[in-house]
Amino acid sequence: MKPERAEEMLKEYKGCVGRCGYLKKAIAEAEEDIGAWERSLASDLVNSGGVNMDGMPHGTAVGKPTERMALTLAAGYIPEDLKEAKERLKEMIQELREKEMIVVFVEAWLSGLTEREKWLIEQVYFEQQTYAYIISALRSKHGINTSKDGVRRMKKTALDKIYEMAG
Repeated sequence: MKPERAEEMLKEYKGCVGRCGYLKKAIAEAEEDIGAWERSLASDLVNSGGVNMDGMPHGTAVGKPTERMALTLAAGYIPEDLKEAKERLKEMIQELREKEMIVVFVEAWLSGLTEREKWLIEQVYFEQQTYAYIISALRSKHGINTSKDGVRRMKKTALDKIYEMAG
């Protein structure tokens, strides 16, 4: 993986964590809605004597509406709205997979850093803190007196480790 992509993933991480949470809930709801929709179609077929799918009034056509509906469903008919819902579900599942991969990679990289390096990466990429804040926090929380150049060197060291892990 190129270093540029690894750094992009660090920048995207926090948003991906939130988006994954949303997508998991949305996927569960969509699956439930689609399942209910499909059960409703089957129930309509059994209970209502057929569904008028072509929008035309029932006339003197030969055959029973339920038989026509069964043959239509057996031939693979799916209402357009249901097709769209299934396609959207498929897109959400794909997006979730992509976002989860970013989360997994970044968390693996962070586990390979020292506590101080991990903290620094979190401050720079996840919290988007300024160098002034980081310098002050390093001094007060970690007892490290450093400059902006010192923070840059620490960041470079941490990123080099990440790039090495990203391979």
